[in-house]
Amino acid sequence: MRKFLYAFLICGIFYFSVSLFSCRAAEPFAYELLEDGTAVLTAYTGRSTEVVIPAELGGVPVREIGEEAFLGCERITKVTIPEGITRIGNYAFEYCSSLAVVELPESLLEIGYGAFKNCAALREMVLPENIYDLDSCIFENCISLEHVVFPEKITRVPKGTFKNCTSLREAVLAAETKGVLEAAFSGCTNLQAFGAAKSFGFVSDYAFEGCAGLQDFTFEGGTLTVGAGAFSGCRNLNRVRFIGDFNESAIQWGAFYGCSALPSAVLPEGIYRIEGYAFAACPNLKTLWMPDGFYYIGSHLLAGCGSFETMYVQEGSSAFSYAILHEIPYKIRALLYGDVDRNGEINGIDAGLLLQYLADWDVLLDLAAADVNCDGKVNGIDVSMILQYLADWDIELGKP
Repeated sequence: MRKFLYAFLICGIFYFSVSLFSCRAAEPFAYELLEDGTAVLTAYTGRSTEVVIPAELGGVPVREIGEEAFLGCERITKVTIPEGITRIGNYAFEYCSSLAVVELPESLLEIGYGAFKNCAALREMVLPENIYDLDSCIFENCISLEHVVFPEKITRVPKGTFKNCTSLREAVLAAETKGVLEAAFSGCTNLQAFGAAKSFGFVSDYAFEGCAGLQDFTFEGGTLTVGAGAFSGCRNLNRVRFIGDFNESAIQWGAFYGCSALPSAVLPEGIYRIEGYAFAACPNLKTLWMPDGFYYIGSHLLAGCGSFETMYVQEGSSAFSYAILHEIPYKIRALLYGDVDRNGEINGIDAGLLLQYLADWDVLLDLAAADVNCDGKVNGIDVSMILQYLADWDIELGKP
């Protein structure tokens, strides 16, 4: 028994001595030593309003700002992070309510969950190009944040990244951005632009919920998912475009619920499922072009759409049956290649509209009818073929 007690005491002393060795202080910073000979800054105890984090503590290089290291430091207005820091930990600067300026090093690779959450005074952030990993909710509730620049390596906007950033006007995203995860921009009431990112392959649940400043949005081809409530409450959204060839794509419950400025939508072939209430409470929606490949259309699709006039459907399609069953006014659409404005004839107006579309003008057209060479793309070749057709060349539209 005595030997056991001695062994227990020896282990306790050893553990305590290791803890003392690994936990250090260099006022006003506390830090821990890591096995690789670097340090993690674990706490700040000073009262300065402008903080310059040292590159070394106790002669050891600092590589990380630890979890909650500056949590609730309400006096700080500016932080300068030195080269050599590679990671900012979870909640590192949360509730630094006066923090307005953060200078980040090019060495930074990762930012943890909620790192700048609830930093109410933060106005702008340029993320270094070497960052490859952003966790969720990094800038949630940063109500003064107006402008953010993302690095090219980040091709998805993480969950809740800008939730309730009510002053955010532009998030400059990478040109190759593929999509937006859950609630990433929810509550960003002034959001208007995304920089080089012009189209998105997926938008998850409530990604843009309540983004009242958003006026147009473009989806790119592929397997598209528009999540539940993705654009709900985007009351100024007046144009939704689908570019490219879609397959096995879906629009989830209430995706465009409450988009009160939306006048029309043309859904492309390749969307096979649309959930209930997808376009409900859109009081100015007048027309909806439906593809013929649906195998499921949810209930109350157009509930509360008091101005709705026409659903354009293919005879014998699921959309055709849905319109009859729910007594929705409809018209049979017969695909006439080249008739991009769907007025029943092919003329110079169609070519002009297609040119405007390719120049990113705000025009509405039928992309299926615009793809006159049936290659799954809408481009200058289609314009050229329409013009040749109008000039009586020996050409047939709608043939591969």
